[in-house]
Amino acid sequence: MPPKRQLQTKPEMSRKKDQSDTSETPSSSRKSTRVRRLTQKAAQSSAKQPLQTSTDLAPSIQKASENQALEKGNIERAKLTTTVLQAATLEGENLIAVAERLTLGIQPLLDIFGPLVETLQAPLVAQKPRRKRRKQTNSSSPFFAPAQGTVAAPLKRLTRGPRVSPPFSLDPFSQEATPSGLSFKLRPSYYGLIQERIRNDLFALVVQAILWNQTTGKTARPVLFRLLGVFPTPHELANASYDAVNNIIKVLGLGEVRTTRLLQLAAVWVAAPPSPTRRYGRRNYPHLKPNKSVKDKELLEPDDQREGFEIAHLPGVGPYALDSYRIFYRDTLRGIDENQPEVEPEWKRVVPLDKDLRPYLQWKWRQAGWDWDPLTGRRTEVASGVSP
Repeated sequence: MPPKRQLQTKPEMSRKKDQSDTSETPSSSRKSTRVRRLTQKAAQSSAKQPLQTSTDLAPSIQKASENQALEKGNIERAKLTTTVLQAATLEGENLIAVAERLTLGIQPLLDIFGPLVETLQAPLVAQKPRRKRRKQTNSSSPFFAPAQGTVAAPLKRLTRGPRVSPPFSLDPFSQEATPSGLSFKLRPSYYGLIQERIRNDLFALVVQAILWNQTTGKTARPVLFRLLGVFPTPHELANASYDAVNNIIKVLGLGEVRTTRLLQLAAVWVAAPPSPTRRYGRRNYPHLKPNKSVKDKELLEPDDQREGFEIAHLPGVGPYALDSYRIFYRDTLRGIDENQPEVEPEWKRVVPLDKDLRPYLQWKWRQAGWDWDPLTGRRTEVASGVSP
């Protein structure tokens, strides 16, 4: 069994406590020293500072009293505002009634200064006076009154007549007139194309194709007849001066390009005029693949199976000029009568790209009893509806 714990007497416990107090650690002694020093410094600083008198405390006391007065005033204003709002609520007043009261206070000022402001603004906003409309009367001037016994003729309404080209008394495109100076007679036009009127002259057809490039027929038509009236043949145009040709066609634009091309056309025409026995190649015309091997302006042999045309060697001749030539003049140059039943006219093999030649061929095929497709060149008989 463990030994029993002996009870200590009271004197022994006090003795041990005194021993524990006397045996302090170094850290606890340092802390007590620091506290003692801080206490001494606080006592010294309080001894040095003088005591504040009543005069020193007067500003702070006054400021405190002012703050209290302000707070008291705010409380009184709040109470007054609350009382007013409660009174307004009890009486059933709203914000509109309050605004009306303010307006009644400002109205005397407006009555005093309002007329003065209107007087100053009047010149700024003054409107122009309206002109009085003149009353219409049936009275006429006595100076233009008809003589006694005569009846005034009614006034004729002026009508605007057709515009006429300056060089000619009549429109050169009409059915009747033929401009002076031409070496051929104009033919009638049944559809409305210029080629129908000049189809008797190959030189006129080629010149027309050059002048119609990048312009309108209405603008170029008078210029064409004026140029053919002065230079009706290729020989006369080849001997013409540059300025003489340019002065006629410069109104169409591109005057230098057109003049140079026309003079070159006339020179080549005189040197090698179109002939039914000579064909010249044109690359990629009328189709891409069959005529791809031929060179431009290449003279083809009579037995050459490739496509060739009699005017393909002339300067300024492109697809539009070749289509126009094939439709209106090629059979004439080769001496073929298109009215013979065993002969297929040249115009039936043309598939043009021009916006005027396409509808013309549609109309021409329709006259023959066929519906013709301008994109593919296929035709369908109108009566039976069967394609050939």
